[in-house]
Amino acid sequence: MGILFGALRFIDFFFYGRHLYDLIAGSGFLIVAIGAYLNGFQTLEALSTSGKKSSINGYAFALIGFVLVVVSMIIKYSQ
Repeated sequence: MGILFGALRFIDFFFYGRHLYDLIAGSGFLIVAIGAYLNGFQTLEALSTSGKKSSINGYAFALIGFVLVVVSMIIKYSQ
C-alpha cells in the first residue's frame, strides 16, 4: 500500500501542480514501505522474543516515513 500511495503522490507532484507536500508525502509513503519490508512484516513482540538483532531497524524507517506524511498534511492544510 505504501508503494501505491507513494506512486500516486509522485504522480500528483510531477503532473498536477508541483506542490512540495506531494513530494514529501510520496517520499514518506515509500520510506514506510521500505520499513515494512525490512521488518519482514513481523510484530514487535515476535522480534523481541526471537533474540535476533538487526543492524537495520525497519521500525525507524517506518517512523520517519510516518512523520514525513504527517508533516506533508500539516503543510497542505495550513495554507
